[in-house]
Amino acid sequence: MRKVISMFSYFIRTTTDAGGTIPSYILAVLAVWGVLYGCLTAVTDRKITWHLFLVLAFQVVLLMWYCLDIPLLLEEGLPFYHCRIVSLLILYAFYKKKEKLMTYTAWLGLFGALMAYAVNPKVLYVWPHLTYITFVGYHLNLMIIGLLLLRRHCQNLSLSYCFNQSVKINAVIYLVNLFLDTNYGYFKELPAPFPKNVPAWLVASVMAVLMGINIYSINRYCLRENGIKRIYLKSKAKADRVSEAKNR
Repeated sequence: MRKVISMFSYFIRTTTDAGGTIPSYILAVLAVWGVLYGCLTAVTDRKITWHLFLVLAFQVVLLMWYCLDIPLLLEEGLPFYHCRIVSLLILYAFYKKKEKLMTYTAWLGLFGALMAYAVNPKVLYVWPHLTYITFVGYHLNLMIIGLLLLRRHCQNLSLSYCFNQSVKINAVIYLVNLFLDTNYGYFKELPAPFPKNVPAWLVASVMAVLMGINIYSINRYCLRENGIKRIYLKSKAKADRVSEAKNR
């Protein structure tokens, strides 16, 4: 029993050590699997709800772990990274049936998860540690949710709407960093291999512009080419057939 407790204590330790990174090939395989699953699996609100539950569960577990070290909680444990904010916005948009916000946050969640896997920031703890599990599981499910929502609820977005949402999100993160002297969103210090000593206001501004332009452009392209729309209509038709069969 003592050995089990000791192993668990080591797994959730808050004292940093040499640290490490998740092997890139593992993240690449998971990203490919996540994209294929999100694109090919049948889309239902129940499935979206399940993956949304997993995303929030990973976030709650991580938050509980941060509560073991209050200074660390304030420094990097609050939900003010882009990927943490977007999961809360997806939850709100999904249950309030706000399809434009669902579309915007789905793209942001998808891009954010893929970017997190691509950057693969250094973990402050040697494996095994809880943060490896939460990083992989959280972003994988966020990626899947993004694809499922786009297949089921994709709507046309104006450039002004995309910019408006992007500015709001980045302004909140910038102000939190300003008041708490933290590095949420990596505004204060960009991760490698990005340049150092870039002003936080410039990072926030560039991030807002890039988010707005990229989400607007890719969403418009997909709808114009009927890629997402065609998948959406097929998924909706399949879901309707399943619903009709259950009601018979």
